[in-house]
Amino acid sequence: MKTLANEVGVELDIRPPIGTGSLLLFPIFTGGAPAPDYVCGAGADDSEVVAFHELDDGAEVAELVVENGGELPLLLIEGEMLLGLKQNRTLNTSVVRRAPPPRSPCRVSRPDAGAHPVR
Repeated sequence: MKTLANEVGVELDIRPPIGTGSLLLFPIFTGGAPAPDYVCGAGADDSEVVAFHELDDGAEVAELVVENGGELPLLLIEGEMLLGLKQNRTLNTSVVRRAPPPRSPCRVSRPDAGAHPVR
């Protein structure tokens, strides 16, 4: 019988699920080296080390500048909502932004794109 542990080739420690409603996430740990320290977008936002800005040469719907003012790398997860600026946006892909460089572009899209018909 195939198991996840056999497929990845390492011993897995599957912890009790964390969930809400019908969604359950099972934390999975290995005995390997620990991951490097980083901060996630929401945690960085709470500690005010991340800021998003429009492009220096003018606003563009599909791109923002992310500024990591912290000492740890910043992990931004695909689908995270970025509220404010000229309009709300969502991240198109997961990215890691190291510090430095403190400012770098980030691809985004409007969550309501296509909701307003063009006349």
